Amino acid sequence: IAGAETPSHYQGKSIQPLLKDSGKDATFRKKLFTEYTTHCPLNDYAPARAIQTGRFKLIHHLLAGQIKYPKDGVHAEGCPDVWAALEHTPQGTQAFNTYAEFVNPPEFQLYDHKADPHEHNNLANNPEYAKILEQMKAELLQWRKETKDPFLDETYTSAFTKHVTGHQANVEQWEKDNPDKNVWNNPVMRPDMQAFIQ
Repeated sequence: IAGAETPSHYQGKSIQPLLKDSGKDATFRKKLFTEYTTHCPLNDYAPARAIQTGRFKLIHHLLAGQIKYPKDGVHAEGCPDVWAALEHTPQGTQAFNTYAEFVNPPEFQLYDHKADPHEHNNLANNPEYAKILEQMKAELLQWRKETKDPFLDETYTSAFTKHVTGHQANVEQWEKDNPDKNVWNNPVMRPDMQAFIQ
């Protein structure tokens, strides 16, 4: 729209055709890739990468079983967090199982949005979906290589994880030492991430 040239390494795609012709929505994008590492340096370090097609979604939790995932998950002011919901949900129910997997995810989650739009039934270990799982894993890995995902490097991942979890420990200690102060307004909340910028 602005007439600027798009750098060749950009993964994005111009939505200009959609603005001109909304009928192109269905063919605009066949797959969507997403990336999440952390939102803020407190209780939400949970690196994951995902791919979604029209029907299936695959989530790869990069450090499943290696780190303590945020026990309150993603929460918003005024909403009950996941941990509180777990405490009040009967075990064995679909809701309990979904919350439990959210706070302690397996390495891979595969969902069929046609049969399971709310993502309750993880198909990653279902042999009937093994071919789809392997295909989507390969596509996700290829995308990560193309975008130069630093978490493909084990040394980088280990150093980043150590830095973030160490910072988390410092913040928790500061909160214990300063119970009457708000940590969100304190410089202790801001970790130095300069060494990890590539």
